Amino acid sequence: MAEPTTTLFVEDLHRLAAVLPADARYPVLERVLARGRPRRFVSTSPNQLRFELFGAEADDHLPVAALTHLFEHDTAEAGEGYWLRADPVSLRADMTRVFMTGCGFADYDAVEREAIERIVARALSAEGIEVRPADNCWCFRLPAALSFEFAPLHEALGVDMAEVLPDHPEAATWKRLLTEIQVELHQCEVNAGRRERGRAEVNSVWFWGGGRLSAAVDCGYETVYSNDPVSGGLALQAGCA
Repeated sequence: MAEPTTTLFVEDLHRLAAVLPADARYPVLERVLARGRPRRFVSTSPNQLRFELFGAEADDHLPVAALTHLFEHDTAEAGEGYWLRADPVSLRADMTRVFMTGCGFADYDAVEREAIERIVARALSAEGIEVRPADNCWCFRLPAALSFEFAPLHEALGVDMAEVLPDHPEAATWKRLLTEIQVELHQCEVNAGRRERGRAEVNSVWFWGGGRLSAAVDCGYETVYSNDPVSGGLALQAGCA
């Protein structure tokens, strides 16, 4: 009887290999890679590649937020309505420009992170938005789709914010909200202490990943191993273990 076909998709292999012992051997992985046949994909981003690997319909505006919520909470709620995601980011200003220099909570401890989460949740709640915490970000459902798009997070990193903030009349409310969150984060005790110690700060958020879940995914995979929320959400849509 023929052996079952296995598709192995290893995300961020370079960073994974960098932390492994140089003399370590992994026979099972070596066997799979030796017997495998490589497939070439041309994608504009890691998330675009994930959609292609799962055979899901994809355009320039991938529903990252909805998939993140699905992965974190595994609920039918993710399939209802339009979702947006907010990621903690670090901004740095020079004389004329503001750059996004990093994303995620980095070395924030649990107490510091909780303080940041309260500030972001409170600011969004004041706008009538209920956030759903996820790993290293927040997701929330909006009553209607946005009429504009926020740039994907990977496109905003290292870029002058003036170049990536949406230039649309209806984006004014979201820009104001970003400014309010930035003021609150700058003034909070946690970040004041980090500045005194010369540590990087989470001093803003970035909204992105807006969209609705697409139709069910039929990828043909049986099992998917990943801690990436987009891969995990697509796997759940496809009914994979």
